[in-house]
Amino acid sequence: MVKYFRVASKKHKNTTIKTPTRYRKTLRRSNFRMEAVDALLNDGDFHGAYQLLLKGLKGATSPKEHARIATMLGVYHYYGLGSEVNYNYALAYFRLGTDASSKGEQSPNYAPQHAEAFYYLGLMHIQGNGVDANVNKGLSHYRQAAKLGYDEAQYKLGMIYKTGKGVLKNENIAFKYFQEAAHQGHSKAQNQLAMMFASGTGVEKDDKQAVHWYTCAANQGNDIAQYNLGYMYCEGRGVAQSYTEANRWFMKVAEANGYTRSKNVNGDDSILSLV
Repeated sequence: MVKYFRVASKKHKNTTIKTPTRYRKTLRRSNFRMEAVDALLNDGDFHGAYQLLLKGLKGATSPKEHARIATMLGVYHYYGLGSEVNYNYALAYFRLGTDASSKGEQSPNYAPQHAEAFYYLGLMHIQGNGVDANVNKGLSHYRQAAKLGYDEAQYKLGMIYKTGKGVLKNENIAFKYFQEAAHQGHSKAQNQLAMMFASGTGVEKDDKQAVHWYTCAANQGNDIAQYNLGYMYCEGRGVAQSYTEANRWFMKVAEANGYTRSKNVNGDDSILSLV
């Protein structure tokens, strides 16, 4: 749900779309329905979704629901969905989400929501959005989110430890965080993990594992992983050498970056032209 906000914000920022008739009755009900919020967001009605979330927060009957809704409201204000960005409100809601998370009901289905609240608190402290920049406090929130299984926090921590920005550089710890996020399907973490296997950084060199994780990320459309996988096929590292496979992955990268296939004089579908 919250991840949808991040995608939708680019398309509908500062827009207000009339609430569909079929959901107006839902907005007037006192009981909260997450599927109604989903429907409003899918229609681009961020104002209607926001009003429903506010009602849901007031009527939340469990810490789980309270933390989830507070986190969503925080994301709403963080990205300025349907309104201007307001970091103060975002900060307040994220703090509310983490406070609610400490009141019990620690189940696997509960953890992802307040984990995301911890992640955003970390992001705001590191970037200084709505608060004085404090890297140590930001990292503490990131670690809490990562511990609770939030893949983006795991990936960010991997990058922080890999580059040594704000912490002592530690490639072994970086590998650990990339591995955790990669197993959850995070494509950037999968590519980073593959790179570490390919170079023997933070782990024993293993080209087969590198190819495995490059493939996982490439199949999700990660163009850097697609290029790296093409290179592995070209060099025959961790996989049987195949220029055909290498070219297939290189073509995907080219097309993803503004190139399309065009026919050459022999009718071969092998020349690229910039769109």
